[in-house]
Amino acid sequence: MADSDSDLGKKSRSPNFPYINLTVALERAAQLFASSRGNPVRLADAAGDWGLSATSSGTQRVAAALISFGLLSDEGSGDDRRLRLTQNAQRILGDTRPGVREELIREAALRPATIREYFNKWRHRRPSDTHAVSQLKFDSGFNDEAARMFLRVFDDALSYLIEVDESAPTEANREPLTTQSDTGSALTVNEPAPAVQTVRATGQEWLKVKVGRDTSVQIVCDGAFGKQELQRLIRLLQVQMEMMDDDF
Repeated sequence: MADSDSDLGKKSRSPNFPYINLTVALERAAQLFASSRGNPVRLADAAGDWGLSATSSGTQRVAAALISFGLLSDEGSGDDRRLRLTQNAQRILGDTRPGVREELIREAALRPATIREYFNKWRHRRPSDTHAVSQLKFDSGFNDEAARMFLRVFDDALSYLIEVDESAPTEANREPLTTQSDTGSALTVNEPAPAVQTVRATGQEWLKVKVGRDTSVQIVCDGAFGKQELQRLIRLLQVQMEMMDDDF
């Protein structure tokens, strides 16, 4: 794709923004690096690394999202098109010097124009979901679905930028996020979550739960795992589910 941002919502003329959030984009970059080691690869091969169909729209959108974050570049077109991880992506994945990786990730978070625009508007106080969706729709031309998806992508990017601007939204200063119940009453959806035990031991099991008759899921932590890491995992799983729906 020539456009560096995702083409999500073109049919309804919503502004471009990455189809996946930065956390997932970094995961996809790591998957690609594990097999390519920085060499150019065909889109079909990248799709295999991501567990996607080479012909699915999700594959195109993942590639476009990585390009928009500055993690991927493309060369050529058609059958000759090749994807290559950028130097910034490779440094994020491999540079262990204190602060270097974090600064490069912050740069990646602000590369997409729409994220940068709304970070400048909302850096001190992100509105509630209801008000944010209205602003996105009426000021920037988003449709309702794209606006809500953009908020998930934006909030993930914001989690990497809070250290740059201490006045950026936090659980303490953000307006309550509300939605409507089936009965029409307002429900607060960002009430403080139950305390989550922070795990710091390598290889320690954090959770094991049965999710189906013959299926169980186990989470084993390698490093610190607290509320912030749990929130990012939830967002990653939400995006993965949306991509599975797109493929099928």
